[in-house]
Amino acid sequence: MTKALEQVLTALEPAALTICTPQEWEAVKAEVLGVGAVSKASPTAQLILKAAKKQFASRSEAGRYAATMRWRGSNPGGLPAAQARARAIATGSDAVGNTAAPKTSTSQIIAEYEAKYGGPEYKAKLKEAKVYDLADEVRSHLKEQGKKVPPSAKPYLDAMDSLDSVNDSYGADSGKSVVAYAVSNLKFYGTRGKALKAELNSRIGR
Repeated sequence: MTKALEQVLTALEPAALTICTPQEWEAVKAEVLGVGAVSKASPTAQLILKAAKKQFASRSEAGRYAATMRWRGSNPGGLPAAQARARAIATGSDAVGNTAAPKTSTSQIIAEYEAKYGGPEYKAKLKEAKVYDLADEVRSHLKEQGKKVPPSAKPYLDAMDSLDSVNDSYGADSGKSVVAYAVSNLKFYGTRGKALKAELNSRIGR
């Protein structure tokens, strides 16, 4: 498992070094390898890995060059490919001499995430959502965190799929009781989770 994880991190390294410093990336790698899985890493580490994966999917010519050099085992100057890429970023040009795209810092990634889920637009979206939309949002939030819906919460979250409002009923149960049981059996994480929990609690008068 550790070897496979190391291979994944190695593949993501050129892309990761376009969004964070070599020191930050080393810290992320150490953390992920230490806990043994990306899903167990801290939210910050997961954000960096998610951004690196996205960057990897549409990697630049410089990234492809770095990957080619790693495959060949050499590059100009004799540096490992990751170091060559880091040097190119520091000097403002990519590995093939083109102007490098501005690097997105770790703090900027986190700030963008906080703004997206902690701002008034997301809270307004939740306020206007149907109960079944909130159930989907909870699942999306847990998936983003690398978590599964807890077995104790699943029946209530599934029941929410059939509710427009907490004023509706699910069999003999009220919509409010269904949502209340779901919230009681769920764990919420970070800024997005805090906003979701607050909205669900507001629906049941907590």
